[in-house]
Amino acid sequence: MNTINTLRQLIETGALGINPDTLVTLGFEYDEDVMHYNDDYQEDVFSNSDIASMLLDFLTTGVDKHMLDGTINAAIEESDYIEREGYFVDAEGEEYGFDEACQKLGLVTDEDADEDANWAETTAQMTFIPDDISEAVQYDYYEFGIDTSLTQYDHKRGCFSISLDLSTTAGALLETSYDFSGFRITLETEVASLILK
Repeated sequence: MNTINTLRQLIETGALGINPDTLVTLGFEYDEDVMHYNDDYQEDVFSNSDIASMLLDFLTTGVDKHMLDGTINAAIEESDYIEREGYFVDAEGEEYGFDEACQKLGLVTDEDADEDANWAETTAQMTFIPDDISEAVQYDYYEFGIDTSLTQYDHKRGCFSISLDLSTTAGALLETSYDFSGFRITLETEVASLILK
């Protein structure tokens, strides 16, 4: 990705005071024309944006843990729209079903087991990857750091926008293997905000 190469060169040369600790904002935006008098337009735009899949990718690739300080994981834990259906990933990247994860952690799994206590302990030690977070992302979008807005052209038509701004550092961005090519990358320098394309 050319943007990452540009960022690497800026850090290596120290241009504009950019270094590995320089704050970076990764901006994602999706817009779609809608008929806003219908109640279901938001669901369609969220689905078409594919933002729920992107957030799950952040979990499975380690972006959430290593770049975003667990923001996505915390939103999932707080959401009432997430079912306990999915799998767990340990620190080494190994995948486990719930019962397998409990056994790995040495938790009681027989008929005397406290499922809620086991769930709490397992989610404290491993990352839970739900099968589907689309409903949570749509209804608890603010918990995931997502903003929405509607521009009305008239009483029927408009444009619905979904945006996500992620904060990290230049060094953390260089260390990830995730492809942020669809994002606007903004660096906060001493003189100005620099947008990389």
